[in-house]
Amino acid sequence: MRGYSRRKADSMISEFLEKLKRGDKHTVQRNRRLLLSISTTILAKFISIGSTLITMPLTLNYLGAEGFGVWMVISGFVGFLGFTDLGVGMGLQNALSRAYGQDDFVSPKHYITNAYLMVSGLAASLAILLIVVFAILPVEGLFKINETAALNDAVMALEYSLLAFLAGMPIALIQRVLGGMQKTYVANNVMLIGSVVSLLAILAAVYFDVGLAGLAVMFILSPTLTLFLYSVYFFYRNKAYRPSLLNASSDHIKPVVSAGAWTVFVQIIYTAKMNVPTIIISASLGLLAVAEYSVAQKLIGLAASMIGMALQPLWVVYGEAYHRGDKEWVASTLKKSLKLVLVMTFLAAIAFQFLGQPLIDFWLGGDVLPSRIVIACFSCWMVVATLNVALTMLMNGTGNFKNQSRISVVFVAAALLLAFLVSPVGGVASVILVMLFVSELFVMPFYFRECKRIINSI
Repeated sequence: MRGYSRRKADSMISEFLEKLKRGDKHTVQRNRRLLLSISTTILAKFISIGSTLITMPLTLNYLGAEGFGVWMVISGFVGFLGFTDLGVGMGLQNALSRAYGQDDFVSPKHYITNAYLMVSGLAASLAILLIVVFAILPVEGLFKINETAALNDAVMALEYSLLAFLAGMPIALIQRVLGGMQKTYVANNVMLIGSVVSLLAILAAVYFDVGLAGLAVMFILSPTLTLFLYSVYFFYRNKAYRPSLLNASSDHIKPVVSAGAWTVFVQIIYTAKMNVPTIIISASLGLLAVAEYSVAQKLIGLAASMIGMALQPLWVVYGEAYHRGDKEWVASTLKKSLKLVLVMTFLAAIAFQFLGQPLIDFWLGGDVLPSRIVIACFSCWMVVATLNVALTMLMNGTGNFKNQSRISVVFVAAALLLAFLVSPVGGVASVILVMLFVSELFVMPFYFRECKRIINSI
């Protein structure tokens, strides 16, 4: 069965590569950019995986099981902040992609300036709000830690990490700029360097013993530094796109924020789905359970995130193809991407079931070893979730956030509520199963219908 699946995957990949060589000028260029973007995405993800494989045992040994649990909770909160630009980043990328598909070379400089101004203002406002919240609210209740010094360190690490993330929020827009300009492969190369810098930051933090707060801040700011340096280079070389108050234009605000609240909902839903379960487990089962959950999630997430990242370049090329009216290309590419994802995730799920525990034992030395049931549940979640990612790439690229968010918000909210209720009784595995069925499997038929509607509208 596995041999057949591998042959099927090889056949589909060969067919896909052959397809890249056919079509008109725009199709050939689109396919070339897509292949280049996918290739660099996979390379960047390999580097990121290598960094994770090194830093996970390093941070576990440095912080201990409880401190590692705090580190995972902080990561969850930082991940949840992905929506705080109120959809401006996604709106910028889609607006630039639309301009590219319509051969509009005037609007991009206005879109870029407006986006940087809006996100900078948001980041500053949120930083002030965050400082006030930590000053007046009992944030320490998020952590089940009895020792006062350790609890204070955890709260300080969380506050500093969130502030570091907000500081880097405007800088991260360069990734959306590159994506909208059909240069995702360049953004991937920049992030590849960022992964290496992050690894060096972790090694330096452990070597100089900067503590939990120092480690968290250095890890978050290191890719931001990489993006900042590239932003300076990019706008120096491309003066026409350089953010400037002279390019601020009220006429070009609407396309950037057109997705509005619906885009924010999509971001909130996704980040909640991926990060809130960690917080639920921390509050109901404790930090050791968080460590078990997070280790399994990190291992299986390596495959899921690699496949998901390989799908990311489809976002912008779907948008360009959609605005050019290339219905055949969109439909064919969606079908092939779903087939490839199904075969690849199925093979990965089988491999994790047999090799998951030995790999984790070798990786972390047995300090935290998830059960086979937890690994199996995560593997099934990976298969279904990645298929949904393939569908959402088409919805995102064409700016169809409204129906997607309406569908998702109901099921994800229900999943998180149910996970909170069952976690004290069913443990870690129950949380994963609830998220698998309610937030992923039940949503899939609605996503299929929405994608079909989009293709028929071209």
